Amino acid sequence: VLFVGFTAYAIIKHRLLNIRVIATEIMVVFINFIILAQALLSKTWSEGLIRGAFLLLTSYFGYLLIKSVISEIERRKEVEVLAEKLTVVNNNLLTLQHINNKMVSTLELRRVAQEIVESLSTELSWKGGFVSLVDEKKETINIAAISKKVLDKISPYLTKQIADYHLHLNKSESVLQSCIKKIEIEYSHNFYEVIKGALKKEIAQKIQKVLKIKTFACAPVVYRGQVIGAIV
Repeated sequence: VLFVGFTAYAIIKHRLLNIRVIATEIMVVFINFIILAQALLSKTWSEGLIRGAFLLLTSYFGYLLIKSVISEIERRKEVEVLAEKLTVVNNNLLTLQHINNKMVSTLELRRVAQEIVESLSTELSWKGGFVSLVDEKKETINIAAISKKVLDKISPYLTKQIADYHLHLNKSESVLQSCIKKIEIEYSHNFYEVIKGALKKEIAQKIQKVLKIKTFACAPVVYRGQVIGAIV
């Protein structure tokens, strides 16, 4: 009965048959069963009490042993999950490096900008994005390219061509401007905060709702030690 009970518990608790856990539990139950039989067959009360106390000790340490085996298996599963996530992150980083190398390998940035933003969705499985470039003369941040599927969804909310929208490089308080100024990757859950100064707040909120995007990442693009723009 004990054997069937522990086996059923192992199968239900640890999903199907976890051999290590089951083997440990069988071993513990078998040892305790032998000690229990010896205690019951003791010839004197004192001998029975000693063996009973020993049974309690082996039961306690057996429980700790089973618990440690289960903990080790759970930790191993966590490590496997983390390893899978790390693989995904590494693949994303390699893709980003590929995009960055492609962008800085030519001075004709606008020629490759569209290819870059399209690769955000095809290679990284993001919703999409846009590339913004800095115009030092006008001190503005301008959109050089935007993912086609994103542009198709937001076009009804725009009152002018996408290339006509811009941010002031120095006066803007947007996340995009901060990313370029600090040369750091910036994150935001609010699209209006990303492009603050280029669009009205209500329009930015409608666009975010239509796109169903929760997080925006702004990464600066550096060429020969100088920030030339950012990928959002």
